[in-house]
Amino acid sequence: MRQERRIRNHRPRPDASVIMPAWNAAADIEESIRSVMAQTHHALELIVVDDASTDGTREVVERLQKEDARIRLVCNPVNYGVSLARNHGMEHARGRYLMFLDSDDLWEPEKAAVQIAFMRSTGCIVSYMDYLRFRDDEPEHEWQVEAPDTIDHQAMLISNEIGMLTGAIDTVQLKHVPRFQDKGHEDYIFWLEVLKRTAPEPARKVPTARPLAKYRERRGSVSSSYLRSARWHWEVISREEPDTLHRLALMSRYAWRAISKRSSMMSGTAVR
Repeated sequence: MRQERRIRNHRPRPDASVIMPAWNAAADIEESIRSVMAQTHHALELIVVDDASTDGTREVVERLQKEDARIRLVCNPVNYGVSLARNHGMEHARGRYLMFLDSDDLWEPEKAAVQIAFMRSTGCIVSYMDYLRFRDDEPEHEWQVEAPDTIDHQAMLISNEIGMLTGAIDTVQLKHVPRFQDKGHEDYIFWLEVLKRTAPEPARKVPTARPLAKYRERRGSVSSSYLRSARWHWEVISREEPDTLHRLALMSRYAWRAISKRSSMMSGTAVR
């Protein structure tokens, strides 16, 4: 036991920690993990938080750990949900740059290298990227989601412009990273709180020739339920914005953005 602890404590400190919550993800998680381990920037760790899966997710991760010591497995004793699973993973993170990837999403090999280089050169605290959305049942149909070049807290009230699979935080500059709340739109609430803490510095988009991350959308998922998302969006901005008229204006812009996204999904064109 002492020898194991000594080896763990002497692991080289990674530049980045990638947090991956997982629950019954055995069907897709190997592809997602390998997309992280294939990064051209090698100085990173992947913290997989198994949220009490019952389908063999843990066994898949343990098998891959034997191939790559940068994979760290954290096991929750019971199913806490994605928010608390992410928080649990963040507690174990050792890297300067905090990144996120869900257990069914994917990165291109250069994603981490490009993003870390951008953050080092610009000194920005929070960065994000454009990304692709795709469905397994429509492999020929994928569409690009384009984010604005910069975004601050006020602009974020219109719509969540930071895809979780593309966001990165410099924890040296933002020492007190907020925790995820166990409620709907947990990623949106998280980024709103992050941008509050980094104000007036906005989050910045990493310029790339093509998207370096892919979001797997499933029919009937929370992200694809537009009425539910609209209700949660109203609840979120109601906590952030006390003025009713301003909330209504924000909500109308959110609705227009949602319609544009829906149109792009049908046509396969980029969203901006």
